[in-house]
Amino acid sequence: MPNGDTKVPLRDYLEHQIQAVGNKVEASERVVLSKLDAMEVATTLSRENLEQRLDAMNEWRQQSKDREREFLSRAEYAAYHDRVVDDVRSLRESRAEISGKASQKSVNITQGIALAALAGTLINVALRLAGR
Repeated sequence: MPNGDTKVPLRDYLEHQIQAVGNKVEASERVVLSKLDAMEVATTLSRENLEQRLDAMNEWRQQSKDREREFLSRAEYAAYHDRVVDDVRSLRESRAEISGKASQKSVNITQGIALAALAGTLINVALRLAGR
């Protein structure tokens, strides 16, 4: 193409255009394939993450069922609660009775001491009157 001659045979021109289009298609294919690979990796990671979350949720659900099975029902609680209230009432009455008995014992001891003092006083008065 010396002397500014820009004529190119049609065949060379078409081959050149086809090759350029082919190069563009190959580049586009590489971009698409790399995007597909990235999407596959992202999908795999998302699936693994979802499976871990579902496993954790299943474990939590099982723990919740276990707790529910082990809890007392309202009727069972009421029965046990009433029994405990009755036991506490009995203990309070027993303590009051024991405390009352202890109080009666101190009254009896005090009366005994008072009677002994009174007897001593009467004897002392009788001896003084007799000794005069």
